[in-house]
Amino acid sequence: MISPETHHPKRFKSEKRKSNMENLYLDIGKERQGQIFRELKQKSGLSWSKLAKFLGCSQSIIKFYQRGRHRMSYSCLLKLCHLVNVNAEDYAVKLVRIDNKPKWEPLDLSCVSETDFCQTLKPENWQKVVAVGFLTDGSLYRRKSDNKYMLDFASCDKTMHAFFQKLVFIAFNESRSSFLKQKRDNLWMTYYHRSVNNSMVKKLFHFSKTYHTGQPDNPSLEFLLDEREEVKVQALRFAMSCEGSVSIKKKKRGKGFALRLACAHPKLVLQWQMLFQDIGIYMNIDMDKATWSGIHGLACARRASFQRFAEIGGFLPTNVKVTNGNFIGLEKNEVLRKILNTYS
Repeated sequence: MISPETHHPKRFKSEKRKSNMENLYLDIGKERQGQIFRELKQKSGLSWSKLAKFLGCSQSIIKFYQRGRHRMSYSCLLKLCHLVNVNAEDYAVKLVRIDNKPKWEPLDLSCVSETDFCQTLKPENWQKVVAVGFLTDGSLYRRKSDNKYMLDFASCDKTMHAFFQKLVFIAFNESRSSFLKQKRDNLWMTYYHRSVNNSMVKKLFHFSKTYHTGQPDNPSLEFLLDEREEVKVQALRFAMSCEGSVSIKKKKRGKGFALRLACAHPKLVLQWQMLFQDIGIYMNIDMDKATWSGIHGLACARRASFQRFAEIGGFLPTNVKVTNGNFIGLEKNEVLRKILNTYS
């Protein structure tokens, strides 16, 4: 919540009073803020990198302060004034108090048992399942503004985020940087902000040179092709929870069942097909003129494939839910059981 308040405070002399400034930001407009920042930077004589280090933030952030793209905190103004021996009170700035508490409560990861992970695969094996998550419902790219890598995972189901965050922790001992909901959307995002030397980033790029799955890119699943069956099983189960579906549709002659995995990239879809075949599930390539490649992904309606998918455990996590269609809100594995009951 933002509630405007006008202040002309004097310098804070005690830690107690400083703590009251944590949520105070300049409320003077872009041009005025930029003018003050440029003036103080010029007086300091510091380069962008040295000034950023002094303020404890990135160069991109302080450049945003100067352009007025980010509202500057009052504590930042005090630091700059102290640096150049200027009284901040002389600027007579108006301030606004902004509550910086997280908009969303952190997920309760205790519902995801670490024992289940440890009993199934080793952490180095789960690392490949993490890579599958970023190749399906995520992305990994380098941000030019601060030379850091952005890793994100998207899903409308919080169950998926809780599982993925615990999965990354088990596999790489890494905790998420933020968990947010997109505006005007029901999509939730788990973010990891990491340096270029981060071990998780290096390992993921060892698996696949890119995690972009668009037309000019060349992602790969080769890191899974020679793995033992247990690793392939868990990777495919999780991929099906990310980009897969199970459906029941009415037809003129009874009902039609389909097990699908969405993937428009020609190379990836062939590799997915081989991986499914390796564990006894035979999928056909599903064409779609609406995609850039003309491919929608993989699909099958064979009874044996449904049974085999159920045998290996079905969707992972087991309580992931359907987020659209006729069965929205139901667990995907429950829909899978409905189909198997119809076949029997």
